[in-house]
Amino acid sequence: MFAGLIQALIDNPILFVAFALLAGMVVGSFLNVVIYRLPPILQYGWQRDCAELNDKPFNQKPPPSIAFDRSHCPRCKKKISAWQNIPLFSYLFLRGRCFYCHKPIAIRYPLVETLTGLLTGFMAYHFGWGLPFVAASMLLFFLMVITFIDL
Repeated sequence: MFAGLIQALIDNPILFVAFALLAGMVVGSFLNVVIYRLPPILQYGWQRDCAELNDKPFNQKPPPSIAFDRSHCPRCKKKISAWQNIPLFSYLFLRGRCFYCHKPIAIRYPLVETLTGLLTGFMAYHFGWGLPFVAASMLLFFLMVITFIDL
């Protein structure tokens, strides 16, 4: 079955572009997690290292990990369920507001998901199936993270 799907993507460029667009949106959702959590993780590490070098106690609680902690609303801190975490569609369904506290969700989240999806789809169209597409996608994902961390 999996081999059949791969062959269908190779044989049908339109299907490949559509799949790449959707996969890019899912990756964009994960990139949002990286963009939100990586700076506090780095700062925590730097502060811990400085305390260790200066022989000072360090008892800060570590920030959430990138891969293992569930997403939550930045305002009310409630955990986000799986259906509320579907790229772009949940943002539209919830009308850009948190399900629990009804505060606005930052536009950055759907922007990263949409932009990543569209650019991944464009690269699938431009490069087609193969290693250049994979390499360009990896570069795109890296550039998305460093760009949105700096904004």
